[in-house]
Amino acid sequence: MSDMTPGPAPFDEPALDATAPPTPAPFAGGPTPRGRRRLITSVVAGLVVASAAAGAAGFAIGRTQQTPTRPAQAFGGGTFTSPFGEGGPSFSFPFGNTTPSTSAAVPRAVTRSEAGLVDINTTLNYQQSAAAGTGIVLSSKGLILTNNHVIDGATTIRVTDLGNHQTYPATVVGYDATSDVAVLRLQGASGLTTATFASSPTTVGQSVYAVGNADGLGGTPTVTAGRITSLDQSITAGDPSTGSSESLSGLIETDATLIPGDSGGALTTAKGRVVGMDTAASSTVALGSAAQGYAIPIATALTIAHEIISGQASGTVHVGPTALLGVEISSSAGSAAGVAVAGVIPSTPAASAGLVAGATITRVGSTSVTTPTELLHAIDAARPGQQIVVTWNDPSGASHTATVTLTSGPPQ
Repeated sequence: MSDMTPGPAPFDEPALDATAPPTPAPFAGGPTPRGRRRLITSVVAGLVVASAAAGAAGFAIGRTQQTPTRPAQAFGGGTFTSPFGEGGPSFSFPFGNTTPSTSAAVPRAVTRSEAGLVDINTTLNYQQSAAAGTGIVLSSKGLILTNNHVIDGATTIRVTDLGNHQTYPATVVGYDATSDVAVLRLQGASGLTTATFASSPTTVGQSVYAVGNADGLGGTPTVTAGRITSLDQSITAGDPSTGSSESLSGLIETDATLIPGDSGGALTTAKGRVVGMDTAASSTVALGSAAQGYAIPIATALTIAHEIISGQASGTVHVGPTALLGVEISSSAGSAAGVAVAGVIPSTPAASAGLVAGATITRVGSTSVTTPTELLHAIDAARPGQQIVVTWNDPSGASHTATVTLTSGPPQ
């Protein structure tokens, strides 16, 4: 296969082979002025994570939040407060960015590979904010691979294909929040250029390029150069826009700089073949030191994408619309007594049932809930339109039970 060949589109419908996902490859990102290409070699990424690996601290997930969030993103019974947005034009986190270098040229094959990427822009109505990220084109008919945290909480999603410059509304096919993988479907798309995936495993020392929608600015993607510094890494990544965190493992580590908005983008070889999906980076790298970026190996991401597209729901893979109860829960709201409700979204099933701020949810159906995660999973296991029984204690301690019909909500 030549570098100019777009490569196979393993997810083109209807001929989906869910049993044989292609071998994975890495992704890229970095800031650049619109309409002018620049290779950035030394800018620290804006994704916050506290690494499980020795010596690494302060890593972050890289969706860029474009407006300040308000406390309490409500989704399916769970919500987290947000101290500030991820990235964006006024990103207020001390990343210690160094001066970017423009001395190197972006390989032509990497430039061509950008046609297999998309810019993702979301509206988060429950947070009264917007966010942006990147995606990788899996199918000529509009199946898109991205990070779950890019679309987490999104009430509307619009995607701009970088191959044809068309913008499409998108729906969520499914997601795996524990692995930070999601699949979107573009409405009315056809003939899209698909990404090319590497056919051989990555190696330490291999040159890579991170490509993505840095700072959510759209237009010409930004590119940062680096090398793979380690494989099979584990981190705990924090999402500044929600205050939540997630543990990820089996990651590719690179010193190519990742920037908020790069999430869901491509870590590629010099031949433009994707080896990973950009996901997180250190926010505590000292001035002048090497960046620490992390990508999900593309083989891992594609395996999960196949499960989602083929409808193989599991304990971690959610397929289809997300159910919404409508309560707001802080990330530390759990106790042996139940899960404390910080607020209730008007005109939701929770509001109709009589739940109020200060209440404590104790059971969903026959299952006791003592943590926000348990409550979220109990709601996520249901479907919009399904009836569930919720038991709670009001602020005075009186017990209540109600049957509620869940409605549709944003992915979580």
